[in-house]
Amino acid sequence: MKKLASALLLSFFALSAFSAERYQISDVNYQITGMTRRYALEKAVDIDKDRIFESFEEFHEYIENLRQQFQNERNLASAILNVSYDPVIDEKGITHTTLNVMTQDSKHLLVLPYPKYNSNDGFKLKLKAKDTNFLGTLEPLNFDLNFAIEQEDESDDPDFVFGINFDYDYPFQLWKLDSSWNNSFSLDYTIGKDKPEFGWTTGFTFSLPFKTYALKFDLSQSVTRDFDYTEFDDELYYTELFKLSLPITIADLGSYGNVKWSPEVAYTWNWDKNGINKTNEDLSGPKLTVGQTITAGRINWHGNFRQGIDMSFTESVGYNYQLKHYVGTIDGTIEAFKAFSWAGINSRFRGFTNLNETTKIGDSLRGIRDDQTYKGTDIKALRTKAAIIGSIDIPIKVIRTNWIGWSDSLFGEDSWFTNHIRWMRYFDFEMHFSPFVDFALTNNVITGKTFAIKDGWYAGGFEFLVYPAKWRSLVVRASAGVDVGRKVVKKVVSKLIDSSWRRNCSAYEIYIGIGYQY
Repeated sequence: MKKLASALLLSFFALSAFSAERYQISDVNYQITGMTRRYALEKAVDIDKDRIFESFEEFHEYIENLRQQFQNERNLASAILNVSYDPVIDEKGITHTTLNVMTQDSKHLLVLPYPKYNSNDGFKLKLKAKDTNFLGTLEPLNFDLNFAIEQEDESDDPDFVFGINFDYDYPFQLWKLDSSWNNSFSLDYTIGKDKPEFGWTTGFTFSLPFKTYALKFDLSQSVTRDFDYTEFDDELYYTELFKLSLPITIADLGSYGNVKWSPEVAYTWNWDKNGINKTNEDLSGPKLTVGQTITAGRINWHGNFRQGIDMSFTESVGYNYQLKHYVGTIDGTIEAFKAFSWAGINSRFRGFTNLNETTKIGDSLRGIRDDQTYKGTDIKALRTKAAIIGSIDIPIKVIRTNWIGWSDSLFGEDSWFTNHIRWMRYFDFEMHFSPFVDFALTNNVITGKTFAIKDGWYAGGFEFLVYPAKWRSLVVRASAGVDVGRKVVKKVVSKLIDSSWRRNCSAYEIYIGIGYQY
């Protein structure tokens, strides 16, 4: 009986010791195939080497969370994580581990002729160079030479424009500061004009990181010539920006991301040789703004579909020293994605209201021309003080090519035909067909109503999305949208829509280019 009791007691202590075993990541070993730098990966996926995990299950869950975060980095073709365990447990009962991270870069440089069409701006032909992982920083570089045929209004004669664009942010470490040199340049010459339009912005971001927060400082300067401001005598102007923020992680939701709160103060000053015109709403200032932003959530990638929720809420109040009045904004956005094996559901909803300012919303409505004005006025109808905006997309997988595999199936492995089309492996892709609906309820200055359903903007259409297999960070998008409110609802049930305040213009919008709508 005593032997049985002793055995049970020994088993109890052994089980207790095992269940009390704790884990810690003491070191991270990166094996990178490609150009990506270790510093870039460390910033993209933060690995906590201070946390003590109280059980193997908790530790394993954290490793799986890291594995998903590396998978979310679209500049990586693959990422493999495994753990090496120290055979000796220290005096605190902690098993020290080494996390081995093996990554391989995806293709990230693309140079090609690139036709782009947008119904709002016209046709543009580019010689485009895009590197989504320039110099291994996981930051994109964009460069293009372009020729465009532009029409600001359907009644205008087209303009023929030659241009060059360049933008790139270069991250680097300066002492303990996570820093970035930020640059953007554009130059456009319209045939018949005596001078070109241009914009050049350069600046720095410095961030001093701590355990759960960072002290961040942004400053930039720019010079711009924009003929849209000729009527205000402000076509050539300069901009100074200074911003101080304190992003704080207030909750770790594990695989659901983090909750962050970021208070900030910003000073923006647009100026020119004779002063900014007071009636130029875009440039009026200087402005001192104090605000806060709360963000939560994370979007995960499962193949070429997205899964998760991302939310943000911004509140700010400021003072315009030129107009001598206060400005303010309350703005909230939620994006939700659901992934299945063959389809997905994407959605975005946004609501905002402004004090003494307006916001452009045309980019959010596919099928609605951006530069519409209220009937009989020059007031922009899609520039509003308040709006509720929504979008729902349903991407459906149509095809995923495997040119070499298909050839092997038809003609046999290592056939003459297969050997002569091996270069086609670089052109494997996955295509999605995605119907969508967009809507917006706004503050209507003609009817005097806000968020009225009859005054709303309603659009629908479809997109084709092409994901190159070798370039995970790129997506080619072709979109066709229709002003459903005017072309369908108004004709079927006229009482549901009031379009008396709308100017007659095209009810169609087409876009062909690179990148997502949201």
